Amino acid sequence: ARNVLKSLQPLTRMSTKNSAILESRARRTAAGDGEQYAWLDWLRFGAAFAVLLCHARGGTWLDYGSLETGSKSLIATIFFVVTRPNLEPVVIFFVLSGFLVGGKILERLIQASFSPSSFALDRFSRIYVPLVPALAVTALVALVTGRTIDFGELAGNLLSLQCVVFSSFADNAPLWSLSYEVWFYVLAGSAATVIAGTGNKARLFAMILFAGAVLIYTALSPALLYCWIMGAVAYPLRNVKLPGLAVGVAALLAVSGAVASQLNMKTKESAEFALVWLPPRELAILVMSAGTAVTVAWLAGRPVRSKIIRKWQALGTVLAAFSYTLYLTHYPVLELLNWLVATRYNDITVANIGVFLFKISVCLGVAWLLYLPFERRTGDFRRWFRSRFMGRGGRRSHDTR
Repeated sequence: ARNVLKSLQPLTRMSTKNSAILESRARRTAAGDGEQYAWLDWLRFGAAFAVLLCHARGGTWLDYGSLETGSKSLIATIFFVVTRPNLEPVVIFFVLSGFLVGGKILERLIQASFSPSSFALDRFSRIYVPLVPALAVTALVALVTGRTIDFGELAGNLLSLQCVVFSSFADNAPLWSLSYEVWFYVLAGSAATVIAGTGNKARLFAMILFAGAVLIYTALSPALLYCWIMGAVAYPLRNVKLPGLAVGVAALLAVSGAVASQLNMKTKESAEFALVWLPPRELAILVMSAGTAVTVAWLAGRPVRSKIIRKWQALGTVLAAFSYTLYLTHYPVLELLNWLVATRYNDITVANIGVFLFKISVCLGVAWLLYLPFERRTGDFRRWFRSRFMGRGGRRSHDTR
């Protein structure tokens, strides 16, 4: 594997000029380390916001089939279709993670600069600095609403074993995806450690971790692992000027895969006849992730020539900065709000639209307030830990988010 990476080094040097142009447009993240692609910020926040809309709508109204006839307008139909419970925004998260994290691993391996300790610190801090306070909020909401805390379940979620052995802590449903995310990192980081040719003890430990992660994935969906891998493989395409036709086909694949995945859900809102000719949902997810990966690479390489677009991108960066905290905390916040006002409407009026918007606003506000002392300080935690325990050898960050 190392010989293959050495053979790829000339290709890396060939793209140095293009890479330098792209890197000059990159900005530092709010966390303080690594490059950032502005258009991907909007995609990241958009995916988190889509999950929020889905859960807020489900807690505010009954399903579409239970609505009063007068409320079943074309706009309402579109709204319910767009905000139905779905997996697709999480697939976008996984592709982005593969692109930003997995792609950077490949680049560092080719450059012979991969550091297992820096990678482990970056990934640990990225996951746990926002996660721990989010779990505290989840526990608080559970206590307020009269539920008991299962500390075994809490420990299992801290070890990212939800969906493997445990359930999501205190019914915070979005936590299921973190088990996938963490074990993505373990698989990729341990494989990279072995390939990089570090010390024998580190390689042996990495092999054990890799075997453990493979075992974990026997209980998880391999299709979602492939989504992450597709994002990583697409990373070099950010330096390539993709033809418009290729980008158009990729976008079409992303949209058609998402639609097929949605139609595969056997709910009252699905057309039963469509289930006869549609591909399996796992295949639809793979089609979506392939198209999304190429689209993400194209967006990462888009030039910025307009001041208006720069301001628009700057707003996306602000919103994306707390998108992870929003994803972790919105569900328990909605549970608390739904417990306080335990009403699900069967009609659409100005008043209950106001309730819906109020719930969204509260979720955004809580996420922002929790982001400020925690997720925003992730970079400070990394720098302190490096200077305190890792010395000069561990100061180069692998993080890109």
